[in-house]
Amino acid sequence: MKILLPIMMLSLAVSGCAQLSDGLQAVNDTLAGINSGLSGSSGNASSTLSLGTKTTEQYELNNLKMFVRQLGGNYEGALPQTEVTFTGEGRNKTSRLMVVSIHVPIYDKQGRYVSSVMTDVHMPAKERVKINNTVVTVSLTDGNRFNTQKTKYQVNRF
Repeated sequence: MKILLPIMMLSLAVSGCAQLSDGLQAVNDTLAGINSGLSGSSGNASSTLSLGTKTTEQYELNNLKMFVRQLGGNYEGALPQTEVTFTGEGRNKTSRLMVVSIHVPIYDKQGRYVSSVMTDVHMPAKERVKINNTVVTVSLTDGNRFNTQKTKYQVNRF
């Protein structure tokens, strides 16, 4: 009986570890699903990522989206690239010319920063502007992905 009790305790501990492992796997699967929603596209497929609305005392960016399309290399041996088109509407609330720079970071599978896709939105004083800017950036192959949650905005007034 003295030997049986430690064996039962060990069995319960191992069972608890298995349940904890299953729980952690479920969390990992959920995070993978979220990351896939933030990731770019593969092949020649396209996807759209929403950056939402950014409102400050100086400006508004409404319905800001990124349309992402993978591009193949233009010639044999060329590295593929990603074309990103930013769309939406901006409004300058000030009486000075304003340029809002938008930076959306790109991370690899291990969560390391790779690069950013960037665009500038020029807004004359007290004006509304349509945003339709296209830029080309590094390829989203090898598990690289955008993280729209870490988007940064920088304002320059002239």
